[in-house]
This record gives sequence, structure tokens and C-alpha cells, in this order.
Amino acid sequence: HVILILPARHIDTGMGFERLVSILQEKTSNYDTDVFSDILNGIQRVTGAPPYSGLVGKMDENYKDMAYRVIADHSRTLTVAISDGAIPSNTGRGYVLRRIIRRGVRYGYEFLSAKPGFLSSLVPLVVNSMKNSFPEVENNMNNIISIIREEEESFEVLLDRGVKYFNETVKEMKVKGETNLSGEKMFFLYDSLGFPMDLTKLMAEENGLSVDMEGWNKELQKQKERSRQNLLERKNQFGENSLILDTNHFEYLKNNNIIITNDQFKYKWEPHHSKIIAFLQNGKLFTTNSEIQNINPNIKFGVILHSTSFYSESGGQVADEGRLINKKFELEVFDVQRFGGYIIHSCLLTDGKFEFNFDNNEIVCEVNYSKRLPIAANHTMTHALNYALRKVLLEGETETEIETINQSGSLVDSQKLRFDFTFKKSLTQNQIAQVEKCVRDIINKRLDVYISEAPLEEAKKINGLKAMFDETYGNQVRVVSLGIPVNQLLENPVNPLWKNTSVELCGGTHIQNTKEAEDFVIIEESSISKGVRRIVAITHETAKKSIEAIRLLEKRIDEIGIYSDEKLNIEFKNIREEINDFFNSNSLPIVEKNILKERFDIIQGRAVEINTFIETNKKNKLKQYMDDEVIKATKENKNFLILEFNSEIEMKSVKNFMSSLTKNSSQIPFFGIGNLEEINVLDSNNNNNDLQYQSVLFSYVPDNIVNQNGLKADEWIKNVVGNFNGGKSGGKITQSQGKIVFKLKNEFNVKQIVDLASSYANKYF
Repeated sequence: HVILILPARHIDTGMGFERLVSILQEKTSNYDTDVFSDILNGIQRVTGAPPYSGLVGKMDENYKDMAYRVIADHSRTLTVAISDGAIPSNTGRGYVLRRIIRRGVRYGYEFLSAKPGFLSSLVPLVVNSMKNSFPEVENNMNNIISIIREEEESFEVLLDRGVKYFNETVKEMKVKGETNLSGEKMFFLYDSLGFPMDLTKLMAEENGLSVDMEGWNKELQKQKERSRQNLLERKNQFGENSLILDTNHFEYLKNNNIIITNDQFKYKWEPHHSKIIAFLQNGKLFTTNSEIQNINPNIKFGVILHSTSFYSESGGQVADEGRLINKKFELEVFDVQRFGGYIIHSCLLTDGKFEFNFDNNEIVCEVNYSKRLPIAANHTMTHALNYALRKVLLEGETETEIETINQSGSLVDSQKLRFDFTFKKSLTQNQIAQVEKCVRDIINKRLDVYISEAPLEEAKKINGLKAMFDETYGNQVRVVSLGIPVNQLLENPVNPLWKNTSVELCGGTHIQNTKEAEDFVIIEESSISKGVRRIVAITHETAKKSIEAIRLLEKRIDEIGIYSDEKLNIEFKNIREEINDFFNSNSLPIVEKNILKERFDIIQGRAVEINTFIETNKKNKLKQYMDDEVIKATKENKNFLILEFNSEIEMKSVKNFMSSLTKNSSQIPFFGIGNLEEINVLDSNNNNNDLQYQSVLFSYVPDNIVNQNGLKADEWIKNVVGNFNGGKSGGKITQSQGKIVFKLKNEFNVKQIVDLASSYANKYF
């Protein structure tokens, strides 16, 4: 590990709002100021604990006052963060929030004897103390309470699981006479069950156990190393490590007067002429002619240009692809990333000879605009979708409820758009259909897409403007409006009509008119975490193909719906596979797909009823045929009856045939041979591997024949199937069944089976 001196160094005084207040009010602690007093008093009322007394360190023997401070601080953090749209989850900022909630809950339970749900009940107190400065927390109060309460309930379940595992572990240790809780067990509680480490230590102490902290730290390091190795493997697999600029690179570029990349041309849809100012490969920068020979153009390397028309990945939009061309070579650009203003074009040599001179170089940027077009269409329609969701889901609702919907993330590529947003309920099919229609209406209105830069403070005044809460914006921002010129929006920013269109701050690429999106289809609506929904949609050619596919499916279901009973029964197996192939597609319009699923379910139910009726009739006829033949053979004083059925017999039907023979008190031994049926043999991965054929056999021998003659049903079947490689049998002395499997249909020889069964039975008469 090497400690590097950062190129730029500063001093952070830490003089935030709370510390300024403590100075003004002449308090030694932030928590002694009136910023926290109402919240601390509220914690006392909610928990019933002794009042806060401001003790710290060793003087706070029972950690009571520390718990007060933790809960007060965490409740404020949670209220503001969730109001801004952050949601507890297992990754990123959501994971931080989840840990904050669990820490606050645990401190309340452990040191203040708080009751379940106490943390969420503090939200109104926090809101009351902050609403004048942050009015949005009051608007979102119910949502904040709901999210924290759900997390509290989940944590209670987790605590129960952890306590149960801990108690079982302690019980096992006492049986073995062990007194030291292993680091492995402790880490399992922490890592797999999410059980707080300090709570494990406390419970161990209460049970008279020591803890293996050295072992726990080893397990923690192992886990960190596994994560680090996984990350390195992923990066090495795609060569990511070699194309990242770090602080030393920035310092080098700055000292050599290499300015950041001018990317204003990314919004132009035309070739752009530029110059190469640096290369990057395997973590090393190359900026002089003498170094060029060290670059391997057949391994991914980075190119930094003076200016570029390529869009670098940002704001949820994927990077452009294309080519960099000069007179001697051609480079394929397959990724573009930004690092501190410098834009790295990930390249490979695809044509020509890699001969280069920094003194005289000109390169042409050729973006693949045919690929950018669907990306731009998807990005513009993401804006339209954001507007449509608010219009449909919150039409007629109050501004308070409108603020509960926030963009929580997005992804825009050439195949689809993905939009995550905060909303507590799943969308109904009708709501999805309305949202889809709203976006299609925007496309069909052929609205011009207006894009202009404006001062941030002026743009923020536009009525209905939407922006990502956690984005950092400069003084000048890019305003994207569908249908209304940006200068009109700025001239009268409070106009209520502006809420009737999409207006957003955005740095992405867009189409010029909404008609270029051609169509819009929602293919997925789902939950990705508590309070966060996801919509995936498609536009352009992909949407048109999706609509064509759903029309074909609809036509096919129309056709199947009028099939006769006989035709439906005969063809249904193939029909089900055909239709399920459609339904398994993840690119069909979700609303129409669900409607057609319901229609097909009705057809499927009808097919099952028809099949059940036909199969029942068939089984009854076969059973009646058997009963008639048994009666006939009995009258003819035959010693036994071997009967070939003209239809296949399922194993599960054998029991019914046996019951019929027993019920009729048949006194004649019986051997049944079912006709061939096709079967699919599964391979080791449970996939259909081969088509084979089987015949089901069954035998019945009355008790008196078993006792008097010695013929046994199980031996009878076993003797017959033993003559075939694919034979299996089992059963009792009076009732038995078996089957013979053939690889080829023509291997089935009924006469051979009849002869074998007859030959064996004749030995006993």
C-alpha cells in the first residue's frame, strides 16, 4: 500500500449549521442547542426512558445519553434523505440508509427499552423542527413514516432470526463445554443474518462467553479480499483497470498543459475533426512521440482528444460508439467515459497501420448515428414517461402527493429505456395502459424538442420543471422541453400551463421531434425495492416489432378460440408450447400480453375439461373392455387371461384397473399389455433429450390362486420385463405393474410379450 500526496490540498473546518448554532448559543455540544431539544424531548416521551442529561464518555455509564444522540441524529438524516427520494436497499446509498435505520432501532431497543415502531413515530417531531427550512419534508411525511416503519418491521424479523441462531449456537457450545464464541460464527451472524456485531458481543457477555475478535477480523478481511478479487476479475475481464484516470494522471496532464476535452460537439450529428493529445494503456499515459512504440494497438487502449463529438456515458445514457479515422489507420470506438473533464475513448485498431506523430495529427470522429438515434429516442421518451406517470398516477391529487413521486434512476440504451421512480403501489393494468397512451399521444402530436441553456436559478423557477435531486448542476444548465420553446418558459416561468408538458434539466442527446420515436411500448412494470417501481419500455423499430408480434399472438389466440373440441384436444400440447414461446418473450406490450394471457387461460381451461372428459371416457371403455373379457374368460374356464389393449395405459390408471378386478372378485389371473405411448427422456440437466416409447404392463392374481398354484403377480411381471433392456417392475404378490421402454417404435412386439407371459403362467397350471 502506497500513500500518495494529493495534487490539490484543502482544509475542511467542519463549521456546519449545527456548530454555528452551538457557538451562538454558547453550548459545548450541538445536542444541547434548541436545534435538537424538541427531538430529544420527543424521544423521552416515545420511549419512556429517563430524560436526556447530556452525559458523555465514562459518565454515561448505561449509554443512555449516547442512544439519545444517535437516535436524534439518525432520525433527522433519514427524514431528509427519504424526502429527497432515497430508499433503503442493499446497495449504494440505500444500504447506508438501511444501516442507519437499524443502528437507530438497535440503540433504542438496547439502551432506552423502546417499543417496536418507535423510530417512525419520531418523524412528525423531526418534520416540525425542519419544515420551515425544508418544506418538502412536510409534504412527504406520510411516505417517510411508511418507509421507516417497513424497515423497522423487517429488522425485527432479522433480529429474531439472529437471536434464534445465537441461542442455538450457545446451546451447542455448552454441550461441548466451549466458552469462546468463534469468529466464524460471529461473522455469519453479521454478514449473512445482518446481526449487529456489538449486540453479538453483548449477548455473549451476558451468557458468560468470550468472543474471538481476532477470528472475526480474519473473516472480515477474507470477505473484503473476496469482494476485491471479484471486482478486479470483472475489471480485468473488460480491461477497465487500464483505462481509468487517477489523481496522478490528472496532475501529469495539468502540469503538461493538456486541457480537458471539449465535448460541446456531442450534440452535433455530423463528423467532427479533432486531434489526439494523449493515449492511455495499462494505466500509463503516452503524450510524446518517443512513447508511441510502447502502445499495443491490438489490445484495448484509450484515446484523449482535444475535442470530441462522442457522447460519454452519463446521466443513465450509454456512450456512443463509432470510429476514429486518419489517413493511416482506423480505430473502433466501443466505449467513452469521462474522468474529471478528460474523455477516454476506448479503442482497438481495426484497419491500417498504427503509425502516429503528435506533431502532425488530425483525426475524424465518426459517431455511429444510426445507433445513437434509438438511444436519443429512448432518452426523449424517458422524459415523456416521467411526465406521463405524474399525469396519470397523480391526476387530481394534491401537490403533497405529487412530491412522493421522484425519479430514482434510469438507463437509456439503443434497445430500451428503464425508468425507476418512487411510488408505494404497483400500477394497475389500466394505469399502465393510460401511461402508455399518454406517451403515444406525445409522439403522435409531433412535438418539437426544444433544448436551450439557461442560468440554473432561472431554470428552477419554471413551473413543473423536473430534475434529479442528487445531481450536481453548474451555473448554466441545459433545459429540455417537449413542445414549448425554452425562451417562452423562461419569460413567464410561473405559467400553470407549463405543467402540461415535460420540462427537465438534462445533458443527454435527444431527437428533434417526438415523431422520430415512432411508437412506445411498456414491456415491464415491477418493484425493485420497497417504495420503488421500475418501468421498462421500448421505442422506434423495436416497439413496432413488439406491436407486430402481439398482433400475431392475438390473431393466433382468436383462431384457437374457435377450434372444435376434437381439434383443440388433439393439437393442444403443440399449441401450448407455441403460445408459451410468445408469452416467454420479454419484449411484448405488458398490458396486451396480460389480457391475452387471461384469454388463453380460459382456452387452456376448456382444453383441460375436454381432455378430462375424453380421457375419462377412454378409461371407462378400457375398463369395461377388460371386465367383459374377464367375465368371458371365466365362463370359458380359462386358467388365466392375457389381454392386449388397443390404447396406451398410464401408470396412474393401473390402480383403477386393479380396483375393478378386486371389486368384481375376479377369480382369474390377469395380465394386461398397454399399447405404446411416446415419452420424452430427460438428460442430466432435466432437458428433453430424446423421444422414446413405453408400454405399461400390469398383472393381477387372486389370493386363492397364489395359495393353491403359487403364481405370483410380481414374479409374473418381473419375468416378462426381465427379457428387455428397458424393463422395470414392482408390486405385490397379488397386484403388480411394470413398463418396458423402447428406443425405436418397431422394437415393440406384442406377440413376444404375450408369449412370454403365457409361457410363464402355464408353468403353474
